[in-house]
Amino acid sequence: MSGRERSAVYIGEADDLKRRMQHYRTPGPTQPTNRRLNDELRRVLTANGRVEVSIATDARLEIDGHKALANMRHKAYRVLAEHAALVSAIELASDAVINLVRETGPKRSDVSLSSNRARGLSSR
Repeated sequence: MSGRERSAVYIGEADDLKRRMQHYRTPGPTQPTNRRLNDELRRVLTANGRVEVSIATDARLEIDGHKALANMRHKAYRVLAEHAALVSAIELASDAVINLVRETGPKRSDVSLSSNRARGLSSR
């Protein structure tokens, strides 16, 4: 997303992109992430900004020298790819990462949730 004053990126995973985009377009009252993204999308588009959607349909992994193609039909692979993309976006620091920023500043719970999910995946 880019408006006049900044560029931002939101990284997420979904098994049904059409449904996910519909939730961003018409969020329910108990869906804070969808409501936050709806507000951001409206803000950018109202300011004549631009919204782009990029889709990753595959990912390649290398774990302990073993190379594999991630099966994106499985949530564990999608979440792993999502977190790798988040880490990359944080390290590059070229855009604001909407996942990690709220109006009041960094959202520490997202960072710990990501760490907890990664630990959960590695222990299985």
